[in-house]
Amino acid sequence: MSVPLRHFIVGLVLLMPSFVSPSWAQESADGPARSSPKDLTPYSRPAIPEDVVPAAPRGEGESAPGTSINLIRVIDAVVNNTDATLKNTDTFNDGETSIAVNPQNPDEIVMSAFSGGWGTNAVMWHSTDGGQTWTKRFTVPVPPGVAGVTGCPCDQAFDYGRGDLLYGAALTFSPTNVYSGSTTNPDSSAAWSWWISSGVAQRTNLVATNNADQPWLLVNRGTGFGSDDDVYVAYDDFTVNPVGMRVSASINLAPPQFLAGSDKFVGSASGAITPRHRMAKDSRNGWM
Repeated sequence: MSVPLRHFIVGLVLLMPSFVSPSWAQESADGPARSSPKDLTPYSRPAIPEDVVPAAPRGEGESAPGTSINLIRVIDAVVNNTDATLKNTDTFNDGETSIAVNPQNPDEIVMSAFSGGWGTNAVMWHSTDGGQTWTKRFTVPVPPGVAGVTGCPCDQAFDYGRGDLLYGAALTFSPTNVYSGSTTNPDSSAAWSWWISSGVAQRTNLVATNNADQPWLLVNRGTGFGSDDDVYVAYDDFTVNPVGMRVSASINLAPPQFLAGSDKFVGSASGAITPRHRMAKDSRNGWM
């Protein structure tokens, strides 16, 4: 996907500094440590000049007027918010972000963070102006009929497919399982869909039952003619040691459905912390 540089002003300030070594990342007596429950440490940083660069007029291209230097801004989604009071009232950690840009409308961006949990609906941050301003939406419903939702989502990842369809994966805790869904409207909880069987949302991790961690979701075109959108969710498998790394695949289904045989073992890792298994996609040919 090619996105104009002006859309990368989102560089987003809901960050965890890379130099932090929090307690939950330390090695346990039983081997690698999990990343859950989620980190709630309040992080902060000093202001930088890019925080106060004025917004570029819409549609002026990639460079500041009269210069050959690309305009870079840093946007704080809590401060640059449609709720002008949020900067004074938001006390959440707002860490461990996931971001997705709509390829059919790059001005539309969604982001998740540890900004509120499933008491009712979890939080999704939504921008429709390329990241200039944000709205905090409580629109991610609880996966029906599942346990371990209190205080979660404990990890989240989002990505857009085609047709303005947004996909997301979320982790529950105790038990730790992954659930994936999709929505046609980030501003509406009623638009969200899970793969349901007998009234219960079905797990994305077909193995590692109650022992999954760190879901990471990407959407890619299918191989061949590429007319379908496929959803891939990577996660860590803590039922084995060294910790396994797996990828579940849903082929051209919304909400995503991870059928028997679609959950593949792709490697393992040992060490002091969770493997944090990640993926990359090639949108030219559908390869992962």
